[in-house]
Amino acid sequence: MRTKKVGTTGRFGNKYGSRVRHMVAKIEANSRAQHVCPQCLRLTLDRQSAGIWKCKKCNVTIAGGAYQPTTTATKIMKGEVEAFVEEVAPVVAGASAAIEETQEAVVEVKAPAKKKAKAKKSKEAAAEQAENEAADESE
Repeated sequence: MRTKKVGTTGRFGNKYGSRVRHMVAKIEANSRAQHVCPQCLRLTLDRQSAGIWKCKKCNVTIAGGAYQPTTTATKIMKGEVEAFVEEVAPVVAGASAAIEETQEAVVEVKAPAKKKAKAKKSKEAAAEQAENEAADESE
């Protein structure tokens, strides 16, 4: 049987119609091609079975589409997630900056109170020391 023009779909012969056989040939060629591994970024990702893809180099196994590692739905979802992160990142950064400012203000409020307490203790200690010296001189 001659399969030079139709490739892998030559096994179907003249059944199913030419359009269907061309679509199957295109899908099979895409699934058998090597794809880029998302972890090591090399052209070493191969299809193991429907939806299971494995990298020959880094040996990572990922779940993907049946005939290609990334589906249209995956691409759309990645875009949505990236857009959401871009939207939320400034808000989160602003919130974290506000939290840091609040924490700094709390530290500033607490610090003078400690200094006053230390000042009181040092004044009391100085007064006691002066009394002790005065008592020693009078004796």
